[in-house]
Amino acid sequence: MVVPPAYLRNTPIFGGLDDRPLDLIAARLHERTCGPGVMIYREGDPGRDLYIVRTGELEIFETSAGGHRVQLGRLGPGDAFGDMTLLDMQPRSATVVARTDASLYALTNKDLYA
Repeated sequence: MVVPPAYLRNTPIFGGLDDRPLDLIAARLHERTCGPGVMIYREGDPGRDLYIVRTGELEIFETSAGGHRVQLGRLGPGDAFGDMTLLDMQPRSATVVARTDASLYALTNKDLYA
């Protein structure tokens, strides 16, 4: 499935790019679907992918030293997350879980730098 470059143009992370880079990125995105409660990634996991929410709602949180969930925010259509890992290659700093059925576009760091 090829993501329309026009979709990416309406996202904050890619909105300022010209047509050529948008076309290249759109051709490398992969769609991922998941149901409520599905963990996209866990705090401490290796970072390999950037995600853009196509549909649905996700929760992003950290776990405190005492083991409590600290909500950092909610993500919805057009929101991108996991983008720092494409630059710093560090482990994930938070956990992301689907709150509803969700469809995501994923871009691996290998695809970005191919």
